[in-house]
Order: sequence, then C-alpha cells, then structure tokens
Amino acid sequence: MSSILKVDQLQDSGGNALITSDGSGNLTTQRLLYPAFSVERSTNQSLTDGAATKISLDTITLDTDSAFDATTNYRFTVPSGKGGKYFIIGRATVQGGAAGNAVNTNLTQIYKNGSLIATGLLNAGSTHYFDFVTSQASIIVSLSASDYIELYVNSDAVGQTPRARGNDYVQGVTSMQGYRIGD
Repeated sequence: MSSILKVDQLQDSGGNALITSDGSGNLTTQRLLYPAFSVERSTNQSLTDGAATKISLDTITLDTDSAFDATTNYRFTVPSGKGGKYFIIGRATVQGGAAGNAVNTNLTQIYKNGSLIATGLLNAGSTHYFDFVTSQASIIVSLSASDYIELYVNSDAVGQTPRARGNDYVQGVTSMQGYRIGD
C-alpha cells in the first residue's frame, strides 16, 4: 500500500515556507547561502607604506541583495532581516612600487564596523623581500543588520609606495567575497 500527499507548500511550525511547488513539479527551497557578494579592485591602488589602507573594491561580480557599495564606502552592509553567521574572505596582491622596490610584509585585513577582526600575513623576513606578494584572510563572523565589512591592506615596502594590484594585472588578485551560512 502506498500513500500520496499533495501540497503546494511545506512550512515549519512558525509558518515559514521551507519548500513550495508551482504545481508542475518545480520546487523552490529557501535561499541558502544568501546574501552573497564577490567584489574586486579594477586597477592598481596606491597604499600608505606601513599603515592600514582601505581597498576601494570597485568592481562587483556578484551581489545577490545589492548590499555592496562599490562607489562610495566600498563595503558590504548586512541587509535588514539578513543577520546571521557569514563566511568572509579577502585577498590582496601587492607590489612594492616600481621594479626593484620590494615588499617585506603584507597583511590582508578584514574589518567589521571599523574594527579589525581577521588578518592574513605574509612575511619575507627582515632581510628578504618579494617583488609581488599575495596574502589572504578569512573568518566566520556573526553579523547583524546594518553591520558592515571592509577590506584593508597593511604593507611594508622598500623604496617606494606599495600598491595593491587590480584586475589590469590578473582578474581578482585583490578581492573580497562573502556569504551567509546560517543563523
């Protein structure tokens, strides 16, 4: 003996739709891993040597909830009703300026509401240097509506002003991504 259960919507005890059907066999589930964003730096950006510099991430490749400001503040702001745990990752490729000017240390930093929450460090040591260096930072963080996330770089270069490389060098070399993973 078999049974058939016909419904258009499956809800939890709070009345929230978990799965819906359009009546033709097409299901819609909750939007998992949303909001999500992926942003990049389009061209090189000069940094302040030895100080944290905010990266102007001006190219949006994904922004499911229009929550990333790529023109003024260069940050992701959690939309209303979308608080929870988020996975955030940022990476920065830095060059020491002109040829022959090298990078000793590079810190990729993730900030929440103006405060440092994660750092990725690449250190060549006190007597060694890199022409180009890439470091990345990642974190799982609790965010509430209106919290914001920004990417900074703190790089120590020898000789000239360091610069974060943009998409004119290689696509996505200085970028940040993030998405909600749960409550």
